Amino acid sequence: MTEVSERRDGICGAHDALAVGICPRCGDNVCPACLDASSALPDHCAACRDRVGAARMPWEEDGGSWARRWGRQTRALLLRPRETLESTRLTSWKAAVGYAATCGALHGAAITAVMSCGSGCLLLLSRPDQIGEIGRGRFPEGAVLAFALLAPLLMTLWQLFVVALRSLCFHLPVALFGGGGGFGVSVAGCSYVSVLHLGGLVLSLAGAIPLLGSFIYLFGWVLLEVWAALLQTTVARTQHGLSPGRAIIAGWAPFLALSTIGVLGCALIVVVVILGGPTR
Repeated sequence: MTEVSERRDGICGAHDALAVGICPRCGDNVCPACLDASSALPDHCAACRDRVGAARMPWEEDGGSWARRWGRQTRALLLRPRETLESTRLTSWKAAVGYAATCGALHGAAITAVMSCGSGCLLLLSRPDQIGEIGRGRFPEGAVLAFALLAPLLMTLWQLFVVALRSLCFHLPVALFGGGGGFGVSVAGCSYVSVLHLGGLVLSLAGAIPLLGSFIYLFGWVLLEVWAALLQTTVARTQHGLSPGRAIIAGWAPFLALSTIGVLGCALIVVVVILGGPTR
């Protein structure tokens, strides 16, 4: 029998039998009759196994415009992330990747809008010389315009790259621990978790604050990645059927991997700057 998350004495909440543990989702006592070793959630009670998978992600529902489905999906993931991931089954990785791509495109469109508003404000303030300085200096006007127009595509590609990297780092420990779901489930889970990257736009604006902007930007991204790790832990536990301890390891694996890559990248940049600096 699969080991449940915690052992304690007591009577089962659904049967007149001695409990052998508690359901990690609802906290009720469970007995051997409640458990199903062949299920993707072997340590859950029967009621919770029925609840999980009874609903579909709003993005995957039939009917309705994509904007309405995207709004409902985003609201559910941001306001009720744990409940949303626990009450649904991730069955369509293609739809989930499409959602992540849509988030990336909208993020890029927001960047374009912010850049356009910034340029318009400079013109309204009668400061076209600043725009001209940028255009005639290091960044030609054509390059700035091209970046603004291509921002949705670039952010979409970046979003999909991060989803792929996060999925690989997440699914490796899941597979080593014998998770019940396949790689598609991991891709779907990481795709929906990528909605947190929308917070990067707010952090980019906050990064412009004098003195404190850089610290706010860095600390904000760390908080977003911690939030993502907690959601991935939920995916590992409910969708792959891992025990709570193993789910924590799998959920935090992408955070550790991406943090390591970030630290090594910063160190490499520092080395390049030092070695390539002017010599006296």
